[in-house]
Amino acid sequence: MLKTSTHSKPFILVRSLIISYVLTALLLLGLAFLMYKCTMTSKQVSLGINAIYMVACLLGGLFCAKACGSKRLLWGVVMGLLYFIVLFGLSLLFHHQLQQGMGHFFLVLGLCAVGGALGGVIS
Repeated sequence: MLKTSTHSKPFILVRSLIISYVLTALLLLGLAFLMYKCTMTSKQVSLGINAIYMVACLLGGLFCAKACGSKRLLWGVVMGLLYFIVLFGLSLLFHHQLQQGMGHFFLVLGLCAVGGALGGVIS
């Protein structure tokens, strides 16, 4: 079990984001392997990607909230929102526009925030 950290909050957030993005990369590799081996529809792939975002934020929120000690729900949500901001920023950097519209934008924003919040609650 993780103990409350003596590190600063920004350090904890960055560490949690790194953990989340490493997990995201590993899970996306697994999804790519499934796509290679199995026939998957675009809806199944999209569902898998959204589930990966949520699981990554949940784990990041769990680590962040556990390390921060108090206000765990808040720190979980903050971690989820920072995950989304980095994800959105990278998407804009590479594509220069929203790829799937505002509905998908708010869906992923909600998934990241809720995933982080759930991580904070169960920490």
